Amino acid sequence: MVDDIKGLGTILGIWAHPDDETFSSGGLVAMARANGQQVGCITATRGEGGVYHPDKWPADRIAQIRTQELQAAQEILGINEHYWLDFADGTCAEAADDEALEHIMPIITSFRPDTIVTFASDGVTGHDDHKAVSRWARLAAERSDRPIRVLCAVVSADAYEHYLRAMDKELNIFFHVDRPNLYTKDECYLALALPDDICQQKCSALQAMPSQTADMLKKFPAEYMCRAFADEYFVLAGNEHAV
Repeated sequence: MVDDIKGLGTILGIWAHPDDETFSSGGLVAMARANGQQVGCITATRGEGGVYHPDKWPADRIAQIRTQELQAAQEILGINEHYWLDFADGTCAEAADDEALEHIMPIITSFRPDTIVTFASDGVTGHDDHKAVSRWARLAAERSDRPIRVLCAVVSADAYEHYLRAMDKELNIFFHVDRPNLYTKDECYLALALPDDICQQKCSALQAMPSQTADMLKKFPAEYMCRAFADEYFVLAGNEHAV
């Protein structure tokens, strides 16, 4: 497994909202950093649309709050470089691809990733921002002057059956779809079952984002949350299940 991650070289995540990177690839990031690999992250929006408890996290401050939460999570995971695109939350699908790539391509040129990690083309939850960012990541790799592997985060069938289905029933975590596309290990380019220490590191990063995880932790113990997201599955772009 460690050798597989080393083979990814320098890794750049391209995500839509603060917390996407941690839920989808926090373990991969932590393991790559333990190997001494460079890991960067692009976040398209500040997540200002994600207001669930305005009494605790006011709408006029949620972008600042989520910015700070992401910084805390990234310190825990060890992300080297972070970049904001500063699109408005919920508007990525309305932005022209060329406009997004004007922001992304200079980062690609400077950071020189060997691997980009992003959403599957269906956005996993069906969120339009997720789908737009997935498309931007693929286009950026195509336009790069050097080869870049694009890996798409997908949902483990085993994790869904044992943990995520119950969480979705209580919290609607796959909020735009009735059920996400599910994958087995054999269908994946990289299938990680996170070791206990990495799982705890990822869980600590998730807990550093209370505006997004407090409800989860009220309904489910921290250990349950850790196990629910202990599988991180990735397929090569273009190898996802049909939408």
